[in-house]
Amino acid sequence: MSTATPPVVSAASDLKAFIARLHFYAGLLVGPFLLIAAVTGVLYVLTPQIEEVLYRQELRSSSTGPAQSLAAQAEAARAAVGPEARLFAIRPAPAAGATTRVMYAEPGLGGSENRAIFIDPVTLAVKGELTVYGTSGILPFRTTLDYLHRNLLLGEAGRFYSELAASWLWLVTLGGVLLWLWRRTGRLSRQSPRNTRLRTRRLHGLIGVSVSLGLLFLSATGLTWSQWAGGRIDGLRGALGWVTPSVSLALDGGSDTAGGAHAHHGSASMAAAAQPEAATRLDEVMAAARAAGIDSPMVEIRLPTPEKA
Repeated sequence: MSTATPPVVSAASDLKAFIARLHFYAGLLVGPFLLIAAVTGVLYVLTPQIEEVLYRQELRSSSTGPAQSLAAQAEAARAAVGPEARLFAIRPAPAAGATTRVMYAEPGLGGSENRAIFIDPVTLAVKGELTVYGTSGILPFRTTLDYLHRNLLLGEAGRFYSELAASWLWLVTLGGVLLWLWRRTGRLSRQSPRNTRLRTRRLHGLIGVSVSLGLLFLSATGLTWSQWAGGRIDGLRGALGWVTPSVSLALDGGSDTAGGAHAHHGSASMAAAAQPEAATRLDEVMAAARAAGIDSPMVEIRLPTPEKA
């Protein structure tokens, strides 16, 4: 006399088999992204030390003595780039032995790219030049890491893949945790520990469960930077009012000190003077920023764009 398998048991087995297959195939999709994201993330943390070695010629100077005026340093950089370039920003040398970074916007560069000229603040010698990226002016090594982390250097196709992988990462993680729990209480837990394949699977499960919270955090934070999901998250934050509050940037209540200088978060910018005149008033802007309490050595003075000048 045959006994029929209860439908509940069959449904549970089918569910476990489905999650196991989903975990495996989705893992194949997520795996390359996770490996590259981990490696580039670690390297990104170490970029200050790596860039100090890679770009020592540009970032360091052996000259000693008082620094010359910022206007003179900007003029020395102007001689190296030519009259067609537009002065975008200047970062005074943060300490003795460091160079001043003068950034120019010029035709032929990519979006958000600027040409940085590194000036010895004591001798006004040009120590080198590099293409920097973004409002923070990151150097080429970090730019490459950023693109590799964001889109695997594959453009839009790579960005869509990264977003897809980040979207599936939480599903792979939760599926793996479920499989680990089921196997701890199922028949696999009673198999011989000498089974090499079983030991490898247990090690995989143990590592996965140990880092599961980190993987979920990686998936959630990665999606906020993505193109499709990130835009919708920004919209949700705006609707809920979870945005950074704006503040007045005026140093002196709206007066014309230093050509309309403004400062915030360790940076200063000129918003009124025409650029040729503003470039000669860099030292006034720095003095106004210091007087307003910006005492960080990492200061950037940014000039107005022509349409805002």
